[in-house]
Amino acid sequence: GGIYSVQDLIDFSQLINGKSVSGRTLEDFYNDINSVIWTNIPADKSQAIYQRMIQKNYILYLISLSEGQNNSANGFIVITDGNHTDNTDVTAMARYQLTTLEKKLQGSKSNNPTNAAHYQYLVELIDNAFNKSK
Repeated sequence: GGIYSVQDLIDFSQLINGKSVSGRTLEDFYNDINSVIWTNIPADKSQAIYQRMIQKNYILYLISLSEGQNNSANGFIVITDGNHTDNTDVTAMARYQLTTLEKKLQGSKSNNPTNAAHYQYLVELIDNAFNKSK
């Protein structure tokens, strides 16, 4: 986890496109990204809003990947060669990440009503995406 360079983003894009990147796997990149995005929401209101927005956009990005959409929206820009929708690893890993995050979010407790509502909203986004794909 930590700060990401332009090369890290290029590497992630290559993984999305099914290419191997210096011994790193798609799982490695998801683990790194999750360690940054899913930190505790800060007490500072302006930072909290930013953190919640990043989390929501990440969920929306994973939903679009899980549905096989070529996505550069929702604040997550991944350059693809247009063929990643044929890569079942990408779709399967996005669905796996959503399932894992849904369980984590369902177990999240917050004394802050805004954060609690945020977690509930994210669970509903994931549920709706899974119900739509049935």
